[in-house]
Amino acid sequence: MLRLEEPYNKLRIDPTPDWQGRIAPWSQDISLVDDRYSPADEHHIALEAHCYRLANGKVGGATGLVDPKEVLMGNTLYVRLAYKEPHCALCENGDMIPLEGRFYNSRYKPVTLPLSPLQRIRFELLKRYYIRRDRWAQRGFVRLSMPK
Repeated sequence: MLRLEEPYNKLRIDPTPDWQGRIAPWSQDISLVDDRYSPADEHHIALEAHCYRLANGKVGGATGLVDPKEVLMGNTLYVRLAYKEPHCALCENGDMIPLEGRFYNSRYKPVTLPLSPLQRIRFELLKRYYIRRDRWAQRGFVRLSMPK
């Protein structure tokens, strides 16, 4: 059974506006823990996530979603890539991310064929749909973790 641990809230000293001009004065770290394991066990923390909170308690930042930093699934711990020289064996050999879903604006990117205008429109619409779907799915989780 996963349990939401009390979120760690930190007041940001000099918050800057996000791309929509919103200012998020709070930085929040969130953890889901599995109480079947002792705190010393590596399986105890199932998810570590981060978000910026607006003054009204809503999630701010680029997407308005809680960003996972580490996710434990089974015995595999998924973490973000390093900022300096990021390498992912799955991405580099092309087995994990389909050609049309790779990050074309990223500083690290595999060499791929460009998307057609129709494909770009399709993926922009899909991206907007997925953001709305994820915001809807996170609505209860976001309320439970609001800063006090």
